[in-house]
Amino acid sequence: MSAAVRGAAGLVVVGLGLLVWTLLRRGSAGSVAITESGLGSMDGETWFSDADAVTAGPRSVLEEIIVSVQKIPETVAGAVGPLGVRQKNPMHVRATATTWQGEVPGPGGYEWFADDESGIRAGARVLLNYQRLHGLRTVREWITRYAPHADNNPTDAYIRNVAAWLNVGADDRLDLESQPLMRRLVRAVIRQEVGGSWSAIYSDELIARAVERAYT
Repeated sequence: MSAAVRGAAGLVVVGLGLLVWTLLRRGSAGSVAITESGLGSMDGETWFSDADAVTAGPRSVLEEIIVSVQKIPETVAGAVGPLGVRQKNPMHVRATATTWQGEVPGPGGYEWFADDESGIRAGARVLLNYQRLHGLRTVREWITRYAPHADNNPTDAYIRNVAAWLNVGADDRLDLESQPLMRRLVRAVIRQEVGGSWSAIYSDELIARAVERAYT
């Protein structure tokens, strides 16, 4: 484990300890209510932000701990993850003259995005255009263009992996106008680009939203 990973893990542990202590100390005063603005309030004091809240009822101490734990992968990824994860570009879309939705300035040969959904949306759009603009319809054709040998990619292994993960032949004729297929292809490309363990931080719901946006 690298020093950066150990350091991030240590911060997470300390942060969790402080969270548990704070929540337990406040527990006797009542449960936490999520207000209309998405801010937590206890006894009239606003003390944390929860932009992902989907219900407006009270949450227990245990539920607050679970919510915080669920956010750990995203927090650690932003600090010590692979380049594509840190750039919110897990499909490694190359920097070009194209102006993508959610694109932000950044150095290097790959695009940077403000959020993961926009980065994944861009990658899905690239793949969709392979079919719509260039008539490419197979895993071999898509990946040969997406990750060519000329860029020092392991193109043959990439093709084999994606075909296996999709459970199709490398030369089977497929249709990327099918969003379910696109979601599976996007998942496979992310897995190849950033690795299986890191690809797991991207939920099926996130990929589904990004893919849907790619068709508009």
